[in-house]
Amino acid sequence: MSASLEALQWALCGAALRQPQGFGQLAALLSPEDFPATIPEAMWSAMCSLHFAGRPIDRLTLKLELGDDEAWPLAFDQAESSACSDPVYYAQLLQEQLRLDRLKAKGTALGFAENLEEADKLLAELNRVSAGRSRADVTSAANAAQEFFDRMESRRKPDYLKTGIDGLDRRLYLELGDFVVIGGYPKAGKTLIGTQMARKLAERYRVGYFFLESSKEKLMDRAMSAMSRVPMGKIKRRDLNEAEWKALNDAGRRFSALQLDIINAAGMSVQDIQAVSLNKRYQVVFVDYLQLLAAPGKGLYEQVTNISKGLHVMGRQHGIAVFALAQLSRPEKSGAKPAPPNLSSFRESGQIEQDADAAMLLYPSDPKDNRSHRILNLAKNKEGESCRLYMEFDGAIQSMREIPEPATTQLRRELGEVNKRLKAEAKAEQVTFENLPGGSDDIPF
Repeated sequence: MSASLEALQWALCGAALRQPQGFGQLAALLSPEDFPATIPEAMWSAMCSLHFAGRPIDRLTLKLELGDDEAWPLAFDQAESSACSDPVYYAQLLQEQLRLDRLKAKGTALGFAENLEEADKLLAELNRVSAGRSRADVTSAANAAQEFFDRMESRRKPDYLKTGIDGLDRRLYLELGDFVVIGGYPKAGKTLIGTQMARKLAERYRVGYFFLESSKEKLMDRAMSAMSRVPMGKIKRRDLNEAEWKALNDAGRRFSALQLDIINAAGMSVQDIQAVSLNKRYQVVFVDYLQLLAAPGKGLYEQVTNISKGLHVMGRQHGIAVFALAQLSRPEKSGAKPAPPNLSSFRESGQIEQDADAAMLLYPSDPKDNRSHRILNLAKNKEGESCRLYMEFDGAIQSMREIPEPATTQLRRELGEVNKRLKAEAKAEQVTFENLPGGSDDIPF
């Protein structure tokens, strides 16, 4: 450890001794582990114990906390003589110096890595150290209220993330740091709608699309078909006329202008995705799909729970909007028409619906016809109302667009609501009878 680093530690201990009333702010910035030097570390640890126990911080209480050792009075003298005048500034400076030392240590270790797996782990640790440790952000009620009205009176309008689907964008108030889950049955089109949203967001934000199931080539075929409106079959067969080549070239230019990276995430964990995202400075991340990520845990339930929690925390800590695609459990087959999926349909873990700021369910309107229109059910929306949208699914050009609710569906829904209301009214008007026990005085016969 450098002499300047140790001097900073002594200066902060001294400042805390001289101005103990301001220790709470310092404790929110620094913990005992930020004091590698033995004596300052013990002194800071004792100060933290006293502070959180609600006891005063002075020489006497510190001596009682640390033990009766003749060396402590000399240590207190050294700390007070080194005290700095602006402890918050020096606390931030100490943080920066410690992070630099840790980065150097990890970088040196990376140079001696014996295999790629070890190097990847060290690289992930480097990114975590570079991002820094989160600290308590405490705001009083008065300040929070003032900030609210400042935002209300500001001429600058909020800039929410736009998915390109108008029905969603009118109801969702998505911001960087939010966790959005799009669930769907296999072949329902969740990758299609995910890549469609990613392209729209990449017009304004740096987007990373992490795929675990498909391939880069297939994703590009779908994207170019959707953007050029050249049928997917013609692209696959390389059966293109001059007009279609022109449309593809134009789509290629527009695609190249997007701030979008496509990442093969096979075998990756949440920590790997976080490391890449921080390194590439992504603002929006898509994970296709959540249940395929590697994760610790005894079984699938525990693993998927850890993945969901990890993605949620990653988004919150680093201000990255995370869109995670997820598989839904198929309904049990029976003679009756299967019920539409709901929030409990997310496969393997209920943690997914708990962590999500917004959760959508995508499925065919006709369960027996995979070419039918899709229903996009915004089943959870923390910041607004839920809704159910109808999407035209065009498999030929790999696109999905919002359409009005079909008239027959609207009529069935309205009839269902009327029927429900009539049943409720009939129940309210029913006369009930009460059996009285035999021999009661209330019985007139």
